Amino acid sequence: MVAKISLREAILELLKQKDKPISLQNIYFEIDKYYLVTSYEKELDEKYPSPRIEHEIRSIITRLVKEKRVTRQKRGFYQILN
Repeated sequence: MVAKISLREAILELLKQKDKPISLQNIYFEIDKYYLVTSYEKELDEKYPSPRIEHEIRSIITRLVKEKRVTRQKRGFYQILN
């Protein structure tokens, strides 16, 4: 069962479980193991042709990089900083 944690906490937990950089696509694929994704978040965004959850994930990762909690290894690959 997925714990009731924020999407931000779920992304951090997912990244903690990986010993090497993980691609953004894999984050999208694996996030439901850590976070209860709602049907609304699965819907395609009206402005962009992708699910809303993907936009939310990208936004949170950008903030985590700026906060120096996560590092961008190369385009589309991220790793948590210790």
